[in-house]
Amino acid sequence: MPLVLIIFFYHLFDALQITTAFVLRAYKVMLVPTVIYAVALCL
Repeated sequence: MPLVLIIFFYHLFDALQITTAFVLRAYKVMLVPTVIYAVALCL
């Protein structure tokens, strides 16, 4: 059961991060968040 809880929080925060990245892109504040997102994906 603890693994299910960890997976739940992982998916929740991952969805929140992706949504935030796309919202910032929609507001044309895209350079810094896009670079941070790309670096985070490579790590």
